[in-house]
Amino acid sequence: MRILVALSPWDNLQWYLVAELQRQHIWQVDAVTGIACDGSLRSRLIYRFGAAVQNEHLILSRALREADLESYDYILVNEVTCASNIIRYIRSRNSQAQLFYVMWNTADTHKHFLYDFKKDFLRVVSMQESGRVAVVSFDAGDCRRYGLRFNGQVVPFFAAEAPDGAAAYGAAEAEDCFFCGVDKGRLPILRNLAEELAARGITYRFLLAPQRRHHYTAAERPWLTLHEQIPYDQMVRELWRHRVIVDIVQAEQQGLTWRPIEALFYHKKLITNFAAIKDYDFYRHENIFILGEDRMEDFAAFVRQPYVPLPEQMVQQYQVTDWLERLITGETMANYSTGFTQMTITGERH
Repeated sequence: MRILVALSPWDNLQWYLVAELQRQHIWQVDAVTGIACDGSLRSRLIYRFGAAVQNEHLILSRALREADLESYDYILVNEVTCASNIIRYIRSRNSQAQLFYVMWNTADTHKHFLYDFKKDFLRVVSMQESGRVAVVSFDAGDCRRYGLRFNGQVVPFFAAEAPDGAAAYGAAEAEDCFFCGVDKGRLPILRNLAEELAARGITYRFLLAPQRRHHYTAAERPWLTLHEQIPYDQMVRELWRHRVIVDIVQAEQQGLTWRPIEALFYHKKLITNFAAIKDYDFYRHENIFILGEDRMEDFAAFVRQPYVPLPEQMVQQYQVTDWLERLITGETMANYSTGFTQMTITGERH
């Protein structure tokens, strides 16, 4: 069984998932960068005009064009610009492989200069009707709106690593609450949360990166403490030092971010504004504090109480190996996420 993953060149996180598959899976898993770009204005012009003229040499990476596409049984195209061009090209060389297009963000949050991501995404969605591709998402709302296949969230798992030789699962904890991510409208919520935590003597470390092309006031700029990308494995070692992971989702999001799965993997408490997390099988009131529902007066006691371990089988189903097997076998996540209807999970419109 041979599997090819076509990756976005700027998404370094997905390489960790591929590396985990290559270490653990019995199938052969290869990966290439799917498109030729570097995020520059020149590349964005190529997206705009190269896509219009269907010039594969402008859009597709050399690695993809030189890959032995005909030999693969399954091909996964990760969320990327010009996805419809990549999929058409792959199908022109391999009409038999099962092809998946995997969304890692919600469809309506993309804002690209000189490139209409939503229009291209809908073009890919329309390909489902002919059976040329199955579009997969972690977001239940997108699955309902666009008729996508729901396969949940998945995160790289560093099972054997701990910072500075300390034991995993809490032995190296030094502070209470931790957040790391791009602003994306989270800053006001994090500021209010920081005030609540400080008033209760709870420590926190928020690493917040500015959002591109967004103007910040003088009062907001001191909160933007992250100005360069942190390698994901280094970020994991940082969260290991904290008792609680902070998870703030965008208003329109109806799927898990990586943070609840990280909390599950590393036995950390979670504080989140994602109320639908109660629908997931791993939800335990002792481990997860929901902003807007649970009382902040109880948060200090929540932090002090020990983490309640969950069955290993429950944790494993959120690892990338199980995620891939569900994708290939067509299994749904109905048993894992009780709040989703069967119609949502199978990707049918309603």
